[in-house]
Amino acid sequence: MEEPEHSKRDTSEPEFGEALSEITKNLQWEKMISDGGSGREILSLTLRVEDRFDFLRAWKTAARDFALDTGVLLPSVSFQDGTGRELAWGERRLGSLQSGKAGEILEVLKEHAWRFLSIRQVEARLKKLWEERPELHRTFQEVDLTVSRTVRILRDLIRSGYSIKNFGSVMESLILARSQYSSHSDLVHAVEVELGNPTSRQAAKTTSEKKPSTPEGYFTESRADEITVQLGRGILDLVDPLLGKPLFERVESIRMSLARELGLVIPGVHFTDDLRLNPKEFRFLIRDEEVFRAEVHPELLMAIGPDHIVAKIRGVRTQDPIYGMPALWITPELRGESENSGCMVFTPESVVGSALVETLRKQAGRLFTYGYLSEGVLKSLKGDEPALVQYFESSPKLLRTAKLVFSNLLEERVPVRDQIAVLETVVEYEEKDLSAEHLTEIVRRRLGGTICKLHLRDNGPLAAVVLSKPLEDLCLECLNEEKLELEPDEHQRRRILQSFKLAVEALRDRGLPEVLITAPNLRRAVRGLIERNIPTLAVLSEAEIPAGFEVVCLGEVASRMTRPPTYQQPFPRGRRNKTRFAKWRSTGYQS
Repeated sequence: MEEPEHSKRDTSEPEFGEALSEITKNLQWEKMISDGGSGREILSLTLRVEDRFDFLRAWKTAARDFALDTGVLLPSVSFQDGTGRELAWGERRLGSLQSGKAGEILEVLKEHAWRFLSIRQVEARLKKLWEERPELHRTFQEVDLTVSRTVRILRDLIRSGYSIKNFGSVMESLILARSQYSSHSDLVHAVEVELGNPTSRQAAKTTSEKKPSTPEGYFTESRADEITVQLGRGILDLVDPLLGKPLFERVESIRMSLARELGLVIPGVHFTDDLRLNPKEFRFLIRDEEVFRAEVHPELLMAIGPDHIVAKIRGVRTQDPIYGMPALWITPELRGESENSGCMVFTPESVVGSALVETLRKQAGRLFTYGYLSEGVLKSLKGDEPALVQYFESSPKLLRTAKLVFSNLLEERVPVRDQIAVLETVVEYEEKDLSAEHLTEIVRRRLGGTICKLHLRDNGPLAAVVLSKPLEDLCLECLNEEKLELEPDEHQRRRILQSFKLAVEALRDRGLPEVLITAPNLRRAVRGLIERNIPTLAVLSEAEIPAGFEVVCLGEVASRMTRPPTYQQPFPRGRRNKTRFAKWRSTGYQS
């Protein structure tokens, strides 16, 4: 009897199961696809023969995104040839697939995600959590929670659209809630309140159409994929929850830390793989534009230290991808030796996380958008400052100016936590029709105390260098006061930049703060000239220094250095203009 057409195999192609195994093996996602089940029920996929290889790629993508989005691992999966495309869970039919594309598969899987959370899966994750946090285990036992009850609560959370990928945070919330509530519904509700708004697409469909009234809500609901982390296939384990890699949890703490530091709520970070990258390469995208790229070795550690120390340690020479410092990739066995030699040692996920922190700081000005200002900041202030908000709601010009001022501040890493001060300044100077650049300088003076504190060390005085008289005169000669820009010729430009490069190198070699204080009318112009070539040098205006603030002079920046700044002088008090700097000269530099 002739074999049915749909069950025939083309001997020129690998077996269906072999193809799945090979793809998942190459991409290191076997655990994401097949280790989540209970062993009793499996997912079954019925496919047409001609669809099978295209579908394998789509399934791999959907399975990976499902685990990353929900924190739930899929059970074992079996593939069957047939005349249509259907997904089933045991005897239960979950749905038909029209296109067989990854997005469609993902939607069906997420709709039934709660079904896939097995007791075995939760037990394994709890065991890992208890090893890392034994004090949490003791509290879990004290509040009389059981694994089966935990599974039921987690399933209800998933059904409501919540992700459990940050498993430790979810369990903390559950244990805290159990100390106050006993009924199942009260526990679920308390954990939902603690976790905040659900982030899945399913939850987005069921939540209110009302737009969020806080910056946090604005980013959670509408801009979750603005920041993307793409990983090469060789480092996908860094985001595998089964391997205990804390990169997901680290990203959440990064967002909270930067929100406190900058006063800006960072959008959600989306992780994905990219087969076009080298296996050990990763990169960051902002609105699909690459802003950072580097490599890590998942099986090694990065040791960073002075060049003369790094040279004595066995390892693969490299550079710290963030600051360009001398570094090595070392085996874990050499960690103790490296730390005893004076190196700082970091795990691969710490390298990625630190690079993400620094990149987000640099890109903060771009992340402060018109939408964030109008839908986030202004709406959150409307209840307390209705009159102030009304100015911006009725004037697109004011809104544009305010947005530019906020972005200008963030580009120089000035916190914008005092949003009212920024907005009030824009309104107060409306009639003078000043540019956003001039307004930014005025706002910086209002925030002077905050700015100066950013550059203190061990609660000591503000230590800084100043311009030598000849270099200051050269900058004033090139100054366009209307644009707040320096417009030197090419020879002057090279001379000025070389002066700053030598000064910064001297400060860096001696571990001194990279801070420059200038006359008020030069601050923005000097910063604009050097920001691309010397981004680490903070440029402050003397007008930003509050009365009574202790400042010491480390030396001068001049066109020729005879010796580096190694001394300190009291910062003189006087009139806030350039004559104050004329009195504050040292003999450490000559021009």
